[in-house]
Amino acid sequence: MNVEGTDRICHYFKRSIASYEQSASVQKEVGRNLVDQLRHFQELQVRRVLEVGCCTGSTTAMLCDSKTIGQLWVNDLVDECCFMTAARVTDRVKEIEVLPGDIEAVPLPGSLDLVISSSTFQWLQDVAGCFRRLALKIIPGGYFAFSMFGPGTMSQVQQLTGVGLDYLDEGTIRDIVSRHFAVEYLTTSRHQIFLPSPREVLRHIQNTGVGGVCGFRWTPSRLKAFEAEYYTRFGCSAGVPVDYVATTVIARKQQ
Repeated sequence: MNVEGTDRICHYFKRSIASYEQSASVQKEVGRNLVDQLRHFQELQVRRVLEVGCCTGSTTAMLCDSKTIGQLWVNDLVDECCFMTAARVTDRVKEIEVLPGDIEAVPLPGSLDLVISSSTFQWLQDVAGCFRRLALKIIPGGYFAFSMFGPGTMSQVQQLTGVGLDYLDEGTIRDIVSRHFAVEYLTTSRHQIFLPSPREVLRHIQNTGVGGVCGFRWTPSRLKAFEAEYYTRFGCSAGVPVDYVATTVIARKQQ
């Protein structure tokens, strides 16, 4: 990530730590689905594991409940998240290390059996470069398992503001992963939540940290127009929707 983008994203996620788990229901579901899929890979070893983008530790806790990990490194752009996650699972891991910082730049441990990440890689500046870097640290036969959000995520907000991430589609993700791994599992899932009002959509964005997409400037007139248009174009009896689209991949490094 570039420095300006990294600082902005870090600021918004740090501000959302207290509200994240209650608000990030889709992120939690995506993480649970990822961990559940790993149960089907009986040959998976977890002696040395790196988690990229641990956030508050929801996926970490689910992984540690399903596997007895020998040594776990937890990474996040926000230092506090690394320490929070480590404290959350310390009684379920033999050894745990914190690895705060930008995953595209921090020194990485080697000889990894598994690199896992949920709802993080869409933030990277150079996904292909990062995947290549991680692949070098995974042992032959080791696994790379992740979920990342793709095109269609928060599409309503993007349509009305013109602001959003440049998401990678499923085909592009498959192509990048296949350069270093054999893809064992790949699927794209769609999720939709409903909130009472467009104002609550903005609060949801703030509470889950994704306000760091860019520095969109809200004025009273812009906010009023956003609310009216959101209701008109997307409102229904259930409220107003927010869409998420997640691609989940489990890949194995060839021997």
